Amino acid sequence: MRTKKSEFQLEPLEPRLLLSGEALFGALAAPATILALQTEQAQATITDQTAVTASSQTGLLDLFDTGTAATQTPAAQTPVATETAQVSTQETTISSSGSDSGTGALTSASPSDQQTTAEQLVETLHAANGPPAIQVFYLCLTGASDVTYQGPVTVTGDIELFYVGNQAINVTATGKITATYIKTNGQDVSLTSTGNKIVVDHLDTGSTSGLVTLKALSSVAMDAATVTGETPTLNCGNTLKISTTNTVKSPSSGTNDLELHGIVKTAAHAEFNINGNVLIDAALTAGLTLKVHSNAGSITLKGTYGVGSDCEVLAYGQGTGTQDITINAAMTVANGLHIESTKGAVTMNGTFQSVDYANINSLNKLYFNGSLTVGILVNGKLTSGGGAHLKSQNGIVEAHGSVWAYVEITIDGKPGYLIDAKLSSVTKTVSITTH
Repeated sequence: MRTKKSEFQLEPLEPRLLLSGEALFGALAAPATILALQTEQAQATITDQTAVTASSQTGLLDLFDTGTAATQTPAAQTPVATETAQVSTQETTISSSGSDSGTGALTSASPSDQQTTAEQLVETLHAANGPPAIQVFYLCLTGASDVTYQGPVTVTGDIELFYVGNQAINVTATGKITATYIKTNGQDVSLTSTGNKIVVDHLDTGSTSGLVTLKALSSVAMDAATVTGETPTLNCGNTLKISTTNTVKSPSSGTNDLELHGIVKTAAHAEFNINGNVLIDAALTAGLTLKVHSNAGSITLKGTYGVGSDCEVLAYGQGTGTQDITINAAMTVANGLHIESTKGAVTMNGTFQSVDYANINSLNKLYFNGSLTVGILVNGKLTSGGGAHLKSQNGIVEAHGSVWAYVEITIDGKPGYLIDAKLSSVTKTVSITTH
């Protein structure tokens, strides 16, 4: 008699990346179990302890309902003894035969007893060993010859990146991006977090080439130490660009949109365009220009800075609160130094040296304590260079230490200024005014 056609179910599996095929190849080396899948036209009777007979004209079952079946010439029709098939109430069960032929019996569960795809996926997500919350990506782009990586890779959620190779990296994620270790040997790196932040432990493009672009919604950070206790490093062989895209107009104190520690080195330009607060406490070297711009927050600079051309530290004053600039550092600038807050105070402690000019402006009080030199020193003397200009729009100017310039020194602020710094100009032009 004709039996009712079995209804097969495809079990949804959690997506996985197969990194090793040793277990698979080992299984294939063993005697294979052959399953004969008959089409709707094939007649088969499956009963306990009976023979399974294949039709002379049979084809492969189209599991995806394409409406076509590929035909093939069957092997010799030989009755095969099988064991009783074990029926599972959860999924399709394959019961291997104990005979030498290796043929097995295929059974399926009743549709009314099976879980829906959605139910099985929900059960998988709530299992004790469910999918990890953070995705870890080992980017290996050199496993095959004549293959060019074009990118970008777009990922939903948080990701952690490891890569050592000779190709560019372009990754966009909706969550947090952690660059634990990236080394591209001269190739560009572009990381974009559209919904969270970027954390850098070690990122190195080489010393002569490789652009680095880091763009995040909330913040970009290099922690004071990596998870292994090492000094974080960001080495860029070309231009380094870091930016944030949030629209916060009044950032909270102690919350930084840009926070850099460790070692930061770029062979060309370093451009930081940040909407919120900035904290840099690092050994920072820029082969050409350094630009630190905050649209709505305050700027705090610590550590040491070596700049091969011009240096700009600007708080634009687009926020709803005050935007102060505080610098406790040693700065050496090959050309001009420009420090300005249009909506706050400027405080400078340390040693500062530039060649062409030093323009320091603030809306509120301007406080200087340290050494400022503008010009080229030769055997302890200024032989050329520009001038030093300190100005407060609505506050006083207080200067301690020394200010030394080749051309002129100008100080301008509200009445009540306090100047006990040594002011020296080669051209003997020193001007202190109030407004």
